[in-house]
Amino acid sequence: MKIAYIQGPFPRLCETYLLDQIVNLIQSGHQIDIIASHRSDHPKLHPDIGRFNLEEGTRYMHMPQIRFLQILKAIWLVLINFHRNPRAILRSLNFKRYDCPNMDIYMRVIYATIMLVKSNRSDYDIIHCQMGYTGLMAVALRKIGVLNGKILTTFHGSDAYVYPHKWKHNVFESLWKDGELNSVGTNYMGNTIKQLGAKPSSIRLLPLGLDLTKFVFKKRALGADKVVRLVSVARLVEKKGLEYAIRAVAQVCKTHKDLTLSYKIAGEGPYRPVLENLIQELGMQDTIHLLGWQDQPEVADLLADAHIFLFPSITAKDGNKESQALALQEAQAVGLPVVTTIHNGLPEGMLDNKSGFLVPEKDVQGFVEKIEYLVTHPESWAVMGTVGRQFIEDKYEVSMINQKLIDIYHELLDIDNTTKPTANYEKMHASPLV
Repeated sequence: MKIAYIQGPFPRLCETYLLDQIVNLIQSGHQIDIIASHRSDHPKLHPDIGRFNLEEGTRYMHMPQIRFLQILKAIWLVLINFHRNPRAILRSLNFKRYDCPNMDIYMRVIYATIMLVKSNRSDYDIIHCQMGYTGLMAVALRKIGVLNGKILTTFHGSDAYVYPHKWKHNVFESLWKDGELNSVGTNYMGNTIKQLGAKPSSIRLLPLGLDLTKFVFKKRALGADKVVRLVSVARLVEKKGLEYAIRAVAQVCKTHKDLTLSYKIAGEGPYRPVLENLIQELGMQDTIHLLGWQDQPEVADLLADAHIFLFPSITAKDGNKESQALALQEAQAVGLPVVTTIHNGLPEGMLDNKSGFLVPEKDVQGFVEKIEYLVTHPESWAVMGTVGRQFIEDKYEVSMINQKLIDIYHELLDIDNTTKPTANYEKMHASPLV
């Protein structure tokens, strides 16, 4: 199959799951073109980027982030490229033609149209859109006639929670009407996009998978140094709720002075100054450490050395939430007991009281109680870790997930654009992931 992957910045270190998916499709003999809004400026790159020459095959829209600059550059691009395909470019400017819902999509469509006209590559079997707004863009590009193929849109989180509130609740109306299928990582997310207007028959449950050969299972036990090692892997943003885990660890340290704890947080983001100040305020500089960005091998080493995984996600002030949160599955894959929150689809991604514990959002005392139990009962780590690994093998193994993706692609190719999909999401929802 010839597949176009449409996404935002590429490559992003925090989206190794998408990279693994793309690599698997390439290794299975499919042709992949990546269409990205702009190149990520992160200095660290996953080794598979170079091994499969993915950047060479990526087409960038090079769209500035500031709206005023977007408009100025768009005018210039239209003028210098108009001769290439006047009809297509005029259609991209006529927002009424493709039911453009907002200025964000309008700009994306203009930039993508010019990029596609210049590259002269537009025909695909499958157009796989990462995030709902790229699905909107793909629908518009297909109406204009510069992109052809069946559209699958994968929702990841902020696209379902923040984007509709930023613009309007029915912002995805044209996607629901003209896109073929939508995939979600959890049943919770499936219900969310259904409430936004997606037809149940268009929704497919497709969690992100794990290549378990990259996640070495180890039964956890307290080492000779008697240090209990806790870890989180998360972007330093509000919805990750890291401040609540930090407060909980600080409280456990003060209550259990006979125990030595180490809490390491891998990730980077705008909340770093807030978290640094909190750690200093609590006097936890010797116990709690912000490690910054870590690549996949560094994260693997960090997880291998840990005893307990903390994932304290919350609903952010702007409504942003987690979707599947693959880091939770990665921790269980290597045998770590987890403590996480009753948030969005997270309860679907672990086994409460078996592979870890669930606590309410922002419940510091709840985290304290679960962390206290785990640090004072190290014999429970291996039991919980074994249960968690088996759960991940049964539900998230990558070859099984990738086959489900291929099945969805084949289903897409069988869909007649004059009809609607007939598969029943309600039946899928009645058989939850966990």
